[in-house]
Amino acid sequence: MIAFALCSVPRRAALGAHPKGAQTMLTHPARPGAKLVRTGILLSLAVVVASAAQAQTLKWHKKIGYCASPTVADVDGDDTLDLVLGTSGMLYALNGETGETFWHTAVGGDILTCPAIADVDNDARIEVVFGCTDRRVTAVDLETGEPRWSFRTRREVTSSPVIADVQGDGTQEILFGSQDGQLYMLAGRGGKLWWSKDLRAPVSASPAVADVNGDGIMEAFVCADDGNFYALNAKDGRVLWSNRVGIRNARSVALAPLTDEPRWGAFISAGVMRLMEAGREKRVWSFSGSGDTCASGSPAIADLNGDGQLDVVFGADDGNVYALAGLTGEKLWEARVSPRVGVESCPAIADVNGDGSPDVLIASPNRRLFCLDGKTGSPLWSQPLAYQTAGSPVVAEVNRDGKLAVGIGTEDGEFYLYACEASGQVLWAKARGDGRNTGAYPAARSFGKAMVGVPRR
Repeated sequence: MIAFALCSVPRRAALGAHPKGAQTMLTHPARPGAKLVRTGILLSLAVVVASAAQAQTLKWHKKIGYCASPTVADVDGDDTLDLVLGTSGMLYALNGETGETFWHTAVGGDILTCPAIADVDNDARIEVVFGCTDRRVTAVDLETGEPRWSFRTRREVTSSPVIADVQGDGTQEILFGSQDGQLYMLAGRGGKLWWSKDLRAPVSASPAVADVNGDGIMEAFVCADDGNFYALNAKDGRVLWSNRVGIRNARSVALAPLTDEPRWGAFISAGVMRLMEAGREKRVWSFSGSGDTCASGSPAIADLNGDGQLDVVFGADDGNVYALAGLTGEKLWEARVSPRVGVESCPAIADVNGDGSPDVLIASPNRRLFCLDGKTGSPLWSQPLAYQTAGSPVVAEVNRDGKLAVGIGTEDGEFYLYACEASGQVLWAKARGDGRNTGAYPAARSFGKAMVGVPRR
């Protein structure tokens, strides 16, 4: 069940998409001559195979260990984008054009989080901040990989850290959750603890931050593993309100201004969605997919159909990818990418074929990377992968060649970078949207603009 409410604070091969409730049915996709039925239209397997044959050119691949959530930054200052990848026991910085290693830093566990990147201490040098199953959140120098500081919690950290100036005073803070049940905020300079809040359940999901009421102080939104959703004052950690989502182990939140006032939408990957403004909370709409569908992966936000309104797209535990209108909850389309296993990958959204419309990139547990038409959900291409993945793609123009590239890690430890056929706008480049992991659409859109052409650090 997916719900939306007004709030008080200001993994196997199957292709198909069908808008607005139409049903998809397939016969055996591995047999020659098999057919896919979509809203009364028969598509021969040859069409599906032809689509897959149009998959993108492999630029390079590298064995580094499983990377679930890659990100990009200009590591060496040459005005081109590079990859920063957390893996099992190691943090890597790789040349975006060649895949060569700039540096790697050993850590005491698995990096299951997406690294956040910014100058956290105002020293004119960029840091990489990441969480790890060694119970630590660590900051290292982007250019060299040298450690800057480390903060230890009582349990594993699987919540991606967020870097934000929560007080509007020019200093950076870092927010993240831990399996010890705490939501933490650290000072960017030195990693000093500002505050922690006991949410009484492990916090696997990543917080999202934005100033949703225009008071100059950011609010933080996060789901705890017991199914409770919290809104907090990010300056001091006070709980502004909390609500029962009703689904345990909810994934991360994404935020977007949905109206001109503005009213902000909080999209919770467990399936609950809320609209926030000054006022009281009430339910606006609810959505059900295939039975008791809920999202398996974190959501991404963009205007998919060009109507001027933001939409939300996510992978679900029924093997579908769903796109919904953010303000009304209307189902725009659904695409079947995995008939038996839930889709945990967070989508990236970009115009990868240069037609002026956004495309949705998402990994399926059936060993494929899909590119779906943002307007209809129809498959544009699918890239076979050598191994399964629940990881999320990253999309950027890494070498100013006029073509976007898509990176994805697989669970056998390989990381692949594919060149797309063109370069267009990037709307949601990676898991958590932007380089600071705020999970907020305005920051994701600004970050996406830097993914095309000459990047600026």
